[in-house]
Amino acid sequence: MKAIIDFEGKKAHVEVTDIVEAGWLGFEFAKHHIDLVRAGWMLWYYGHEDVVGALSGGNATEVGGADSLAEAIRAGFPKSCCHDCCCRRDD
Repeated sequence: MKAIIDFEGKKAHVEVTDIVEAGWLGFEFAKHHIDLVRAGWMLWYYGHEDVVGALSGGNATEVGGADSLAEAIRAGFPKSCCHDCCCRRDD
């Protein structure tokens, strides 16, 4: 699955296949990464048909589940990011 992580807004926009996957991802994220939830992180879910193009760009991160999403959040901004992802649209 792909995700766009908004570090300033503390939101992860995640592509899911269905509501069941969204539910389990949210449950596993909250259960195993409560520190991120307490820090204000939220997950926003989108179906593939809702994000065609949005999550396929260079600013999307491939994640395998709750643990890899949490690792990507904890890693912080990508090293090449200028902290304003609007400037990376043409990457």
